[in-house]
Amino acid sequence: MSDARLCMLNVLKIERGDLVLSKEQSPISWILRKISKSQWSHVGIYDGRGKVISAVPFKGVVYKSYGDMFSKCTNVGVYRVKGLSVEKADKVIEFCEKHKDTKYDFMQAAVLGWRILTKSLKTNTGDPNPNNFVCSELVAEAFESVGVSFARIADNVLPVTIEKSNLVRRII
Repeated sequence: MSDARLCMLNVLKIERGDLVLSKEQSPISWILRKISKSQWSHVGIYDGRGKVISAVPFKGVVYKSYGDMFSKCTNVGVYRVKGLSVEKADKVIEFCEKHKDTKYDFMQAAVLGWRILTKSLKTNTGDPNPNNFVCSELVAEAFESVGVSFARIADNVLPVTIEKSNLVRRII
């Protein structure tokens, strides 16, 4: 069976509320992967209707087709929050939809980079733009709205935080 066909069969396992982590190809994504020691630089949430909602630089909180993300399975991993009910998955998606078109938080991205470099992710001096989001912050706050916390401070969650969390298991 071809890799592309196997990849598409795996995509059929995805459920509403699953976390889609990806390895983006921009220079900023490369830097994030290096300083956070992660294979992933981006995270979004599958909406159950063929799209992934996430915070994207220059676009804000938007929907992307999961087909585009899965064109190369080596660049994507799907994780499921253990024990997430359908009702909670719906509320997570509702949280994201409520924030659709919210601006991307470039200042928070810079602050996170600084916190990674200075090893100060366990402290928080506040979110410079609490009404805007970076990808992992959107995901963390959406899941916190249903009682699932990936870290003590949602503003400091990174894709690697989610990947290594004991609250999730890898599906793809």
